[in-house]
Amino acid sequence: MLRGWSSVGTLSATIALGAVVALIGCSPSEESPTAGTESGRCPDDLPDACASPVSYSADVATVVALRCATCHSPGAGAGNHDFAGYHGIYRERRQVLSQVYGCRMPPPGADPLTPLERETLLSWLVCGAPP
Repeated sequence: MLRGWSSVGTLSATIALGAVVALIGCSPSEESPTAGTESGRCPDDLPDACASPVSYSADVATVVALRCATCHSPGAGAGNHDFAGYHGIYRERRQVLSQVYGCRMPPPGADPLTPLERETLLSWLVCGAPP
């Protein structure tokens, strides 16, 4: 469970983001782009619950810096989506969840997320994206 979160709060966050995933239709499938995967297939690996604490500062910042900020920062190719810091990626967390879970990010030609990076990022997003 996340520090400072009640199990009810964690469950609520999980349900809310799960509903967003269902509404925006980002479930991986055979037809999904697979640029962001090592295996060439988009895994169905959305976490069911917030089992372990994941925070931006301790776990996610490094993944974002290595895999996202090279394009998603001011002056970069996708600078209109500024992920150079916590607040930028937090503002767009639902879209980030959709893009990462649907294997549409990282894009073709970019290094794919490792399984651990993907698990860390998805867990953080599903669990409310704490700082």
